[in-house]
Amino acid sequence: MLRSSSHAPLPLAAGAAWSFVTPKIEKSGESLYHLRMGTGISGQDAQVIPFVLARGSRRRKRLAIRVSRDGAVEVLLPWRGGIREALDAVRVRAQWIARHVLEAQDRPRIEPYAYLPGERHFYLGRPVFIDILDHSGGAGEENVRSVLSGRRRVWLDGDRLCMRLPDAAPEKVRKALDGWFRMEAAHVFSERLTELGAAIPWLHTLPPLRIKAMRRRWGSCTRTGELTLNMHLVKAPRRCIDYVLLHEIAHLREHNHSKRYYGVLQELMPDWQKARQDLERISSMVLQS
Repeated sequence: MLRSSSHAPLPLAAGAAWSFVTPKIEKSGESLYHLRMGTGISGQDAQVIPFVLARGSRRRKRLAIRVSRDGAVEVLLPWRGGIREALDAVRVRAQWIARHVLEAQDRPRIEPYAYLPGERHFYLGRPVFIDILDHSGGAGEENVRSVLSGRRRVWLDGDRLCMRLPDAAPEKVRKALDGWFRMEAAHVFSERLTELGAAIPWLHTLPPLRIKAMRRRWGSCTRTGELTLNMHLVKAPRRCIDYVLLHEIAHLREHNHSKRYYGVLQELMPDWQKARQDLERISSMVLQS
C-alpha cells in the first residue's frame, strides 16, 4: 500500500519543460533525499523534489518509485537492494518523477466533506445531494433501496440522497452515509462481477469478494484468489468499476504486472487504458472524505 509522506514537494514552475541536465541527488536526513534538476530550455533554473528512501518487506523483489496524489515521492528498495542502485534509478527516472509531481500539483485541491444538507457527493459517477428530512420520511421511499441501522435511514431518490436521522450532526451523517455507500458497493460490485465473470471462458468460479474502505488503493487480489475492492469505488462510473474488477481478475491468471499480465487484461478490456485514465482523473473526488 502506498504510504503518505510528511515531506511535501516544493512547488514546480507551471508548464516547466524539463531539460536533460544530469540530475543531482542530495541526502538531507536518515531517509530523506532531494532530487535537484534543471528546468526550461537552458536548464539553469534548479528545481528540487524531496523523496523518501525506504526498504520494502522481505517479499519485495523490485525497486518501486511512487508519486502520491498530493505529489509526495517515495522510493521502495527490495529487501536486499542497494542504496546506490536505487539512487541511480531515481536519476534515470527523474523526468518521469518530475512530470508526475507536476500533475499532482496541478490537480485542484478538494476540501473535506462537511456532511451538511445540500452537499454534493457522487454515486456511480453522477452527483447526488444530501437531503436531511424530518422523521416522517419522504416520497418514493418504498421504491428504492435503503439501509437501516437502529433509527438511522438513508435512501436515494433521483439526485437526492435522502436521510432520516434522530441526530443530524455531521459525524452521524457521515457514519450513516458510509453505511449506505458500503451497502451499495456490495450490491453493485457483486452484480458487475457476476456479469463480467460470465463472459470470461476461463473463469469457472467467481472469486470471493470483500468490500473495504481504503484511501490509496482501488483493489487487490490475494494469491489465494480473493478480491478486495475499495467501497468508495461505487462513487465512480460503472466503466471504471469494471476496469478495477477486470484488473484484479486478470491477476487470477498472472499474479504480477508482466507483459503476460497486460496481455490478459487487454483481452478482458481492450480500452482499459482509457478507463484507467478516467478513474485517475476523478480519483480526488471519489476518494474525498
